[in-house]
Amino acid sequence: MKTIKYLFTTLLLSCATVVTAHDFEVDGIYYNITSSTDKTVTVTYQGTSYNYSDEYNGSVIIPETITYNDVNYSVISIAGEAFKGCSGVTSVNIPNSVTEIGYSAFENCNSLASISIGNNVTSFGGYAFYGTAWYKEQPNGIVYLGNYLVDYKGKSSISANTSITIKEGTLVIADGAFRGCSNLTRIIIPNSVTHIGKNSFGECSGLNSITIPNGVTSIEMYAFSGCEGLNSVTIPHSVTKIGEQAFSFCAYLTSVSIGAGVTNIGNKAFYRCNLLTSVFSYIPAEKLFSIGNDVFSDAV
Repeated sequence: MKTIKYLFTTLLLSCATVVTAHDFEVDGIYYNITSSTDKTVTVTYQGTSYNYSDEYNGSVIIPETITYNDVNYSVISIAGEAFKGCSGVTSVNIPNSVTEIGYSAFENCNSLASISIGNNVTSFGGYAFYGTAWYKEQPNGIVYLGNYLVDYKGKSSISANTSITIKEGTLVIADGAFRGCSNLTRIIIPNSVTHIGKNSFGECSGLNSITIPNGVTSIEMYAFSGCEGLNSVTIPHSVTKIGEQAFSFCAYLTSVSIGAGVTNIGNKAFYRCNLLTSVFSYIPAEKLFSIGNDVFSDAV
């Protein structure tokens, strides 16, 4: 009987922990602490899942800073699924302090028609605004939010030998924006772009022409993975980071030029580039701070 009572008490304590998984709530917005040292937080959902569809409603204004227990925190991100399925949200204001919006952060907020976003976001998760009223009102094709390219809606209907020009002024190409556009053969990226997101061109197997402009600073993981049509890539001096498997499975890639600014190359960045025979690097040996495992694994 004591054992059963102990187990029952343990389960109750566990359930209590689950219910209050967010760290705290201020003025109706739930937060998790991302760094106690830097005093930063991310906006999240109530408890441990996004299933509370009524936890956020109406117009949501996210502050740059909040105070809890006499500690001031900076709001630096919107967590994945933070507002997912909150059908009562009609507008959202995201401050300049936010640099990252997680995957599915506002997915299926079907009444969300107005979005205001700060100037410092460098990363959009896939499906961040998918299924919102705002998203549905955008014309087929490239979906922009201010200076950010957040999605390409025409993935399934794109015709063969398609060339796409991204508009000047775009700063970020979001995670998964063009993923799976197998008929896309050419993409023109303007000089304004600084960040190419995770899997943004993944599995664009027909892509045979890409110019990465001198202004891009980061190429995230899997950005061009599976782009079998590419045969040469020039990474400009402005790039500091090449993410994990950024160019993996580019089966016909034969030559790569890596600019002098790169300080970080992720694991398997050029994995299974079986025809890669020419790699030219401008990087001084003392400047490459981090190089991952198997960067050129299975490359000739």
